[in-house]
Amino acid sequence: MFNLKIRGRSLATALALASSFPLAAHAQAPTLQMLQDRAMIEDIMARYEFALDSGDADAYGALFTEDGVLASGRGEEKGRAAIVKSVKDLSARFRATALPVGTPPRKVIHSYSNLVLDLQGDKATAKSNWVEVWNLKAGVPEVGGAGQYNDTLVRKDGKWYFSRREIVGTMSAPRAAPAAPASTN
Repeated sequence: MFNLKIRGRSLATALALASSFPLAAHAQAPTLQMLQDRAMIEDIMARYEFALDSGDADAYGALFTEDGVLASGRGEEKGRAAIVKSVKDLSARFRATALPVGTPPRKVIHSYSNLVLDLQGDKATAKSNWVEVWNLKAGVPEVGGAGQYNDTLVRKDGKWYFSRREIVGTMSAPRAAPAAPASTN
């Protein structure tokens, strides 16, 4: 179970967070459980980004329910096994486009922000923005795309999981073709 003391937070910090918790004018004041749920959901959202960027398909898949759905412009992956396979395939394609020796390794970093969360007991819906930064073109960092996540989450056995994550790309840059080695002729 989430423990505020272990996480380095005090009751005073939790109360300060509660006073800044975004609520509609008609909504009830947040409870300690709501704050804990929000912290756990923010944690899996961050773990999602780190697992994706490191290519850790098993860690990525573990954030979804067994029958979870990952939807994007490429279609839908249904079930944890299909989601894990999709990330493994994506990582393999990414590694196959390695830049020439001496060039910084290709890297993609995703970040999420502006989380809007609606908690309803053991279920939640969320939307947030995402942005990705990459160095795919000659190792130079640039924004590769941005968009929105639309999520449905469930709590099972005290842990939160994505039951559905929809990735909506609203701004994207075309992916660069792998750089060809310079000719030595």
